[in-house]
Amino acid sequence: MTIGEWAVRLRYRYVPDHIVGEVLGRRWMDNVIPVTLLVALTFYLVATIPNFVAFGNLSDISSRSANSV
Repeated sequence: MTIGEWAVRLRYRYVPDHIVGEVLGRRWMDNVIPVTLLVALTFYLVATIPNFVAFGNLSDISSRSANSV
């Protein structure tokens, strides 16, 4: 058995392509991915920006959002 054949055998044994494809093919996955990215971005901003969730900052963000529409 060559190294290439050995690598292909390991790939098909340990990489679940069909499982990932089945999960990503579901209808609910279209909604889960953007929500997950939004939650991850929110956690990142809370962790990196001081006083991001302070009342004054949230009030300022909401008033600027309302005025921009």
